[in-house]
Amino acid sequence: MGASAKRAAELLAEAGIEINGTRPWDLRTKNPEALFRKTFAGGVLAFCEAYMNSEWDCEDLFELLCRVFRSKIDQQAIGFSDALLVLRAMFANMQSVTRSIRVARNHYDLGNNFYEPWLDKSMTYSSAIWAGDVDNLDDAQMQKIHHTAKKMKLEPGMRVLDIGSGWGELAYVLATEYGVNVTGLTAFEAAARLGTAKVRRLAGRFPASGLSASRRQVRPYRFCWNDRARWRPQLSGVHA
Repeated sequence: MGASAKRAAELLAEAGIEINGTRPWDLRTKNPEALFRKTFAGGVLAFCEAYMNSEWDCEDLFELLCRVFRSKIDQQAIGFSDALLVLRAMFANMQSVTRSIRVARNHYDLGNNFYEPWLDKSMTYSSAIWAGDVDNLDDAQMQKIHHTAKKMKLEPGMRVLDIGSGWGELAYVLATEYGVNVTGLTAFEAAARLGTAKVRRLAGRFPASGLSASRRQVRPYRFCWNDRARWRPQLSGVHA
């Protein structure tokens, strides 16, 4: 094992993760040295692209991330060479609270009036699924929501963390139709107000389910307090 892979293995071992181990949360790769040399050189982007290119995999990715956050690998890496700080960036988003809020305001907090003309009636953002006989955006977005729910393998009473919950439609559907407890996170104030209004409509009808659509600060290890976590591809707004 080369120097890069050896140092990565030492850090991962602190989280109970083994390179090419047999447990579901162990990281698997055919070429550890090439993977971690690329990671040290290119940081989080290189590591993520390597995952997209199937250069590494993990059966239980959620558990792997939970172990990394619990063990605070990023803090243990501080004080070593500059190259190790890149490994730290692999596990810890370097966004600050202030920067995250500023980015959200500049790019998304444009008011509901801006989004209403071109989103569906539920104000569901991002891509929809046009399958079968679906011929309108409203049904396509609802199909996407139920497809997401099926992939999450939900059971009544589960706790779900919805990161980037937007206007809260997915969280609302999960709470009302799947019986789970949902916490929605968004830095979009106008969306949070609409999401909160949806929550109020649940009062008295779904006492075991809930939604909190508001700006909040959640440390990564708190992801592990939930049974499921769902996020849109905008983790730049989530800080460690």
